[in-house]
Amino acid sequence: MIMGGSTATGISNASWIYDFDDSTDEWKEGPSMPVAWESHTCGLIADTEDGTVMVVVAGGDASPKVTYLWVIGTDKWNAGPWLTEGTVLQI
Repeated sequence: MIMGGSTATGISNASWIYDFDDSTDEWKEGPSMPVAWESHTCGLIADTEDGTVMVVVAGGDASPKVTYLWVIGTDKWNAGPWLTEGTVLQI
């Protein structure tokens, strides 16, 4: 998965997920994030009870305590809870 980052034309709010399906095996564009991000971190969170999988994007230069969540299979990002400590330049 690729979320935002610096491009030749500026900071991006694009989201991309790699589809491992044998018939497609390609990058698919997800919904645009509400803000452009760089120097942030992202990861997957799974709800073990209902199987929901979410992408979480957090931190970064502009808003180090802000998080956004995207439930895979939907077309919308939602504001998540703020971090207690800011994060910048996470790898």
